[in-house]
Amino acid sequence: MGFIFTPFMKLDKIKAIKVEDYVVATKNIGNIVERSVGLVKDVSGEEITILFIGKNITIKTDNNHISFLDIKKRGKP
Repeated sequence: MGFIFTPFMKLDKIKAIKVEDYVVATKNIGNIVERSVGLVKDVSGEEITILFIGKNITIKTDNNHISFLDIKKRGKP
């Protein structure tokens, strides 16, 4: 089974999310607003546990609500 890339997909969605990656919320997730930055704490199957830094809140979600954030491309860490 292969992967089909379409022009409408974000390249950042292709990268597998792993522990210690930075992510950004692509949708509101409860009281976490879109574009909030978080740090992945755990990945279990399709469930991802993320610490959202600005709110100091840990939530569980899936990869449909987040996108990988490459801090090397976005600025200095």
